[in-house]
Amino acid sequence: MNPIWEEDIQAIERLHKGMDRADLVFIGSSSIVYWSTLKEDFKAYSVVKAGFGGSRIQDAIDAFDRVVKIHHPKIVVLFSGTNDINGDADTAPAEYVVEKVTEYQAMMKKRLPESKLFYLSLTPAPCRFHVFHEVVKANRLIKHLAKEKGFTFIDMQAAFLDEGKPKPEYFVEDMLHMNEKGYAIWISTLKPQIDQAMRTHCL
Repeated sequence: MNPIWEEDIQAIERLHKGMDRADLVFIGSSSIVYWSTLKEDFKAYSVVKAGFGGSRIQDAIDAFDRVVKIHHPKIVVLFSGTNDINGDADTAPAEYVVEKVTEYQAMMKKRLPESKLFYLSLTPAPCRFHVFHEVVKANRLIKHLAKEKGFTFIDMQAAFLDEGKPKPEYFVEDMLHMNEKGYAIWISTLKPQIDQAMRTHCL
């Protein structure tokens, strides 16, 4: 585990101390952290909010036992990869993100075989339009991977685009993080699928 996240992980552990089991665990980067209405949006379920801003998929893998496995969730919702494909000097290609999602899914299958994985598609942010092609490629490959491996890919890419470009009205001033309108898309797309999974599979 990268030591820069230790304080964040400890804060998540303290927040959910004594909560042995949960219906849903949301893990990922800052879009999970800033989802202020998350527990209210899924108030029918017990929810663990395990986001730490700036994190990458490897960080989610490293934190798995401490913030996910310990709660034996019925569904794990993962949003991670946008900080891997960041457009900076250390930016990763789409294939790397797919490789890490594959690793995460395999780890879940081994350590939490009864849990279901929901992967939220990478959000095409205006400030990272210069790596837009890699984001689109990653989403396409992960969607295919989900069909192959049997997890759920929540595809919201098209909702954030207008004529092939990100819609700025769904983002705050930094053009990276979502505003309420952006989260409304997440909620309206994700919630029905979680509700259905909880009913259909008798989780």
